[in-house]
Amino acid sequence: MDAIKQERKVELAFEGLRYWDLRRWGDSSKDYSEGGLANYQQHGLKITKTGDDTYLYQYVTVDEKDRTFAERLYRFPMPESELNSNKLVDQYPEWK
Repeated sequence: MDAIKQERKVELAFEGLRYWDLRRWGDSSKDYSEGGLANYQQHGLKITKTGDDTYLYQYVTVDEKDRTFAERLYRFPMPESELNSNKLVDQYPEWK
């Protein structure tokens, strides 16, 4: 399975599928260092033009918060219309 995950990571890079793969495999709540989406900070690139037609590239922190992935995000909440149309259906416990 590790080989399949690595192959999808490389072959489908920049196609917007990584997030959904991590959710499908249940890996989203793992630390970022382990391939998940938890405990990392967003960074950006600041490009400054210097006086002699060269550019200075600096990594900057976007915010000072660690990102997390809540366990309840593995399952979407039951739509309110479904709950209203059938009183025997109850909302998932993590979304109450």
